[in-house]
Amino acid sequence: MLPGTPWGLNLMLGDALRMPRTSDTNRLTLALRDANSFGPVSDGMIADAERALGVTFPRSYRTFLSMFGASFGHGYSLAGLFQTVNVKEPPMWTDVVSATLRIRRVSIGHISSSFIFVSDNGCDDTFYLDTARQDNDAESPIVVLGPGRDCQVVASTFVGFVEDLVHNARSVS
Repeated sequence: MLPGTPWGLNLMLGDALRMPRTSDTNRLTLALRDANSFGPVSDGMIADAERALGVTFPRSYRTFLSMFGASFGHGYSLAGLFQTVNVKEPPMWTDVVSATLRIRRVSIGHISSSFIFVSDNGCDDTFYLDTARQDNDAESPIVVLGPGRDCQVVASTFVGFVEDLVHNARSVS
């Protein structure tokens, strides 16, 4: 116990000191345990998507793509990569490349080419990776575009965004 520190804070500090830093892999696996996901995609497929969009994906988004491809759950969807088996049926997931290119085309240059679509709230807010900004850990923030919230940072990393998104979706259901 740290002297002069409230009991609850000591508990949190003790837990923080004992807990190892949780990897993106573990955090995503836990957050998306109830999600429907396409499944792993290859590094080549990820590199092709980066080339098509002219960006480098942040580390945690690459981890998501390599483990899950694309996902959706109750009240949320995460754009990613997948291979369609039956072209006669609409895909279950949102393709990050086609969604981002479509948004770029209809926005007529009003949305930065460094913004990569990852999700929306089904109404007016759309969430993007801002790949123009990468920190020392090769992470990019998630920004929202929507009424009164343009370019507001909502999460410092993709994995943090996923955890918040899934937590909020579970709270509503």
